[in-house]
Order: sequence, then C-alpha cells, then structure tokens
Amino acid sequence: MKHLKLLLVFLIVFTACSEQVVEPMRIRPVNDYLIYEKVLEKFISGQNATIVLDDSTHGESSVYANPERFIEGLSGLSVETLKNYMSVNQKKIKLKNIPNIDFVFASKYEYSSEHKIYVNVSRVGYNKLKTQAAVTMGMSYGPFVGYGAIIFLVKDGYEWKIQKTMMTWIS
Repeated sequence: MKHLKLLLVFLIVFTACSEQVVEPMRIRPVNDYLIYEKVLEKFISGQNATIVLDDSTHGESSVYANPERFIEGLSGLSVETLKNYMSVNQKKIKLKNIPNIDFVFASKYEYSSEHKIYVNVSRVGYNKLKTQAAVTMGMSYGPFVGYGAIIFLVKDGYEWKIQKTMMTWIS
C-alpha cells in the first residue's frame, strides 16, 4: 500500500511539472500511419535534405478558426470528418516510426546551415466509416520560410488516395 501511495504522488508531481499534455500512443493505428506515409511520400520525396519530423502531433489552428472555409475549399470532405479531425487534435500524441520514410525525430526545431526540412503532422480525422480522412502537415525550411496544408484523402479499396490539398498557412 505504501508503494502505491508513493507511485501516486510521483505521478501527480510528474504530471504537474510537465509543460504540455501529450497522450501516449499505446497502439499504433494502422490507418494513421498509412496516411502519414502517403502524405509524407507525396510532399517530401525527392527533396535533397534531411527530413526532421516533430515527435508529436500538431493540430492546425486555422482549421478551428474557420472550418467552413475548408469544407468549401475541399469539396467532398464531410463535416463529420472535419469535426473528428478537430476533436482528435485536442490532445497531442507521440509519434512512432513511420514506415518507408527516412527521417529524424526532433522535439524542438533547431535551425542550422545544413539543408533540413522540419515537418509536423496532425492526428488524422476520419468519418465514421473510415472512408475519408483529413490530416494537416506543416513544412519549414528555415525561420519564417514554410507552409502548411490540410490534406483530404479517400479510401479506394484498401489504399488511401489524396483527393485534394488546401494551403492553411505560408511564411
């Protein structure tokens, strides 16, 4: 019983001292990682640079500020899918290795003279049938040089295909 109390105190202190809440990813959702692979492959393949992927997810604030803009701009994207995107991105998760993508994880961007592309992705939002998905991605090439986009995907049989992309920010 004494050990249980000590563990509880340790967990409370540890949680109170952490800067941000990051939900641990216990089980790697297969669909999420297939989507990350598809999106990163499309946007970073052929880049002559080291890819530095943020080690936790980031939701895109512009989507929350004006969801109607993205429903309008990404015809076919359901309100249900976008609402799910906004819901799941209330908390960050730590990312695990993404298959077939060569990258380095980082939890903080440190710009240097080396040619690096800093990338972050959001959690994936789905419709109930998991036939539609929405994910955001940001890419930075240096301080004040980059862009972000929301990517709308549709499941075609067993494969996810990018339907449309819409820029969310540019710097």
